[in-house]
Amino acid sequence: MTITYSYSNLLNGNLPGGLSNAEITEIITEALGLWSKYAPLNFVEVPDSGPAPSDSSYSAGSYPQIRLGTNYIDGSGDDSGNILAYTYPPYSTTDGLAGDIHFDSSETWNPSLPGGFDLLEVAVHELGHALGVRHESAQTAIMNPDYGGRYSGLGTAFLFQDDINGIRDIYGTRDLLSAQRWGTGQGGFWDTQQWLSGDFNGDGKDDLAKAFNDGGLASIDVHLSSGSDFLPQRWGTGQGGFWDTQQWLSGDFNGDGKDDLAKAFNDGGLASIDVHLSSGSDFLPQRWGTGQGGFWDTQQWLSGDFNGDGKDDLAKAFNDGGLASIDVHLSSGSDFLPQRWGTGQGGFWDTQQWLSGDFNGDGKDDLAKAFNDGGLASIDVHLSSGSDFLPQRWGTGQGGFWDTQQWLSGDFNGDGKDDLAKAFNDGGLASIDVHLSSGSDFLPQRWGTGQGGFWDTQQWLSGDFNGDGKDDLAKAFNDGGLASIDVHTLI
Repeated sequence: MTITYSYSNLLNGNLPGGLSNAEITEIITEALGLWSKYAPLNFVEVPDSGPAPSDSSYSAGSYPQIRLGTNYIDGSGDDSGNILAYTYPPYSTTDGLAGDIHFDSSETWNPSLPGGFDLLEVAVHELGHALGVRHESAQTAIMNPDYGGRYSGLGTAFLFQDDINGIRDIYGTRDLLSAQRWGTGQGGFWDTQQWLSGDFNGDGKDDLAKAFNDGGLASIDVHLSSGSDFLPQRWGTGQGGFWDTQQWLSGDFNGDGKDDLAKAFNDGGLASIDVHLSSGSDFLPQRWGTGQGGFWDTQQWLSGDFNGDGKDDLAKAFNDGGLASIDVHLSSGSDFLPQRWGTGQGGFWDTQQWLSGDFNGDGKDDLAKAFNDGGLASIDVHLSSGSDFLPQRWGTGQGGFWDTQQWLSGDFNGDGKDDLAKAFNDGGLASIDVHLSSGSDFLPQRWGTGQGGFWDTQQWLSGDFNGDGKDDLAKAFNDGGLASIDVHTLI
């Protein structure tokens, strides 16, 4: 939805506080961008028209929908009844004042001056009213009627969830993810390939790798990220046996700054592990573990730096009498040492989705399991202490749960804590919910709706493919027998 706005007399030098016109326009631009971040709104500045700001009504016409100006309201002061600004309700179709915003010309609009107020906070609040959002009762909400000094300068504006819910109730949700094609017809695609993500050449951008059956042996192609597309290369040919029940994982197992691949496999009923170390241009396979505990198909294997030593480890969660037990295979840099880190930590069944990530931002990777809880998704996190896991409930009934959803972990908002994402079939198209980590629980949000087709044999992965510090999503899929790849990046 396009909404026009203008500066009536806000840039005429009548706003006390000493802010320059450039500073005022930066503030208004940030405030507008904040609301359009969460709702499908497109703000367009147009030349001002209409009378000078006053309380007098004027007939609606071809005026900007939001006119920003300054006008005397009730004098300066910091008492509870002081009105800093006023927005005329946007609902009238006959009154030109509808949607206009007046900032009190008797206040000091500079928070660094004595008795001054923050134009950014007040502008965000008043623009919310101009868009139809009413006051919120939550004390922290930007739409709470009380001024609170919530921001600390340009670039610090934010909305609380109550504010976000308010704007979305009116205008709907803006997709936070943008889908782009990064690769078309990049080698063959078939269902038993194992796709993985990681920074295999150590350039700060995550890449994709696929391991596949090449005459009974494992060959590996790496799709290197340029930041805007993928370049496929062969990095390994015939590197040990390949069969469908192997568990392939990626991680920096020797701590050299380049991600490697590992495969755990059934070796006479026990788990053996080969690591394919990255040189930056190919893989070198090595045996890092032989007969390290039992191996069966329903185990869930994951990688992560569980003890925070800078080298990624492996973990396997498995059914232990109907409960989840967890072994960690700690990396020494040249082999794995298996240890029991959790016994009987909640129920275990095959359709659970297990993931790894640093969900509380303490520098040690944790485990999470999402599971069907009466048709809804509940999530337990097993926090790492560095030597064992402590299970906690972080989410209950967070949207629907079904077996064909694709769950992933990554730091999708770049705040230093890993989050969860689920991609799912929404009428034949892919929709994406992100469960943002607060450090102690998850907050679910819709980040993408109808972003390309969705079917069960797609391979979804997460990683920072453009190197901007926020993890993205990628899906590789069968495109006429060949692999094409879409990347979903944060807008």
